[in-house]
Amino acid sequence: MLNQPYTGFIRVPYEPPCRLAGKKGAQEGRLCNISVKGVYVTVDPIPDVGDLFRLSFNLPDDEKPVEVEAEVAWRNTERDRKVLRLPLGCGLHFLNLGAHDYERIASFVDTHRQD
Repeated sequence: MLNQPYTGFIRVPYEPPCRLAGKKGAQEGRLCNISVKGVYVTVDPIPDVGDLFRLSFNLPDDEKPVEVEAEVAWRNTERDRKVLRLPLGCGLHFLNLGAHDYERIASFVDTHRQD
């Protein structure tokens, strides 16, 4: 993923709807990929780097949503396109992912990884 921040953690495709709640209100979006460190989200308008959100989304076959504070780490905009194969959006870095949610995401990523 050229020009996309390299975290060293495996990302897998995952595209459920999500909700971002921040200082400017709430937005609906859609995840594109997920790792234990964060997610890539398509959302309009695309927030600024450093914006903070309460992110919530569901994992498959799990009724309890993942809810985590997240910060915009990078943007992939029409004007500043970093990764052509991803739709316009932004990368969110998890800030306070609890141990239980970490394990849930790690299990999902491990199950869906393509080596």
